[in-house]
Amino acid sequence: MKLVWKILLGVVIVLILAVVLAIVFINQIARSGVQFAATRALGVQTTLGSLHIGILSGHVSMGNLAVANPANMQFTTPDFLALKSGSVDVSLGSLLGNTVVVPHLELDGLSINLEKNKDGQANYDVILAHMKSQESTSAQPASQKPGKKFVIKELVIKNLSVQAQMPLTSASMPVKVDEIVLHDVGSGGNMNMSEVAGVVVKASLASALSVGKDILPSDISGDLGKGLGGLQSLASQGVSVAGNLGQQIGNIGGGAAQAAEQAGKSLTQGLGGLFGGSKTQPKK
Repeated sequence: MKLVWKILLGVVIVLILAVVLAIVFINQIARSGVQFAATRALGVQTTLGSLHIGILSGHVSMGNLAVANPANMQFTTPDFLALKSGSVDVSLGSLLGNTVVVPHLELDGLSINLEKNKDGQANYDVILAHMKSQESTSAQPASQKPGKKFVIKELVIKNLSVQAQMPLTSASMPVKVDEIVLHDVGSGGNMNMSEVAGVVVKASLASALSVGKDILPSDISGDLGKGLGGLQSLASQGVSVAGNLGQQIGNIGGGAAQAAEQAGKSLTQGLGGLFGGSKTQPKK
């Protein structure tokens, strides 16, 4: 009888150890996956401080994500982007499948530094150029893309702050966006984690440009609009922007093209193209 109890106790201990190891390794694997996907999407080193997956609850939380500035370009700030926290609730069965369906993803405390160095090189130019090169693979069939595919019904970005820095000047007043709500991210079933990261950066920059057009330095806003204009529209990716911000962005299109052209900027092309609006300029 004692032998039976010893065997049962041994089995229980092994099961507990297996669960603990599974939790540790699944967190590490997922954390590495997020870092890899964001680095691939943006072309610069990305680190994630923590990630925890509740195996039983399906709750996933992460914190302290940092996207570095392009290397060897002597920017005054260490990071292009930083995120305080993110959370999502998803079933374990979905996590284990080829396509992860996420009802709601929330990212809170996103900050972006837009900077030009003393040589006139901009961190956002480098990152947007890399994003454009990555979008050439987005038309591939899902079976040919690396990693799991994601369908996010609602993606909420809260407390966005974007600051601009020109050479030999103090940083601009930060542009604040309380909330950006995106629907149907990856609704075509063909979007991997790298592409989701690209959507988040794309929507954040375009929203800040829309809200902060009178705050950001004109050189930066013009260049940023031009860079965004070279990317795929969110509409073409099946993504919609909700609420008042979506209406504001939708209104930026042909009506602002003439002013943008006179200023030598591409703000309208950047935002109108990004959100699927018309790029047709009014006749003179």
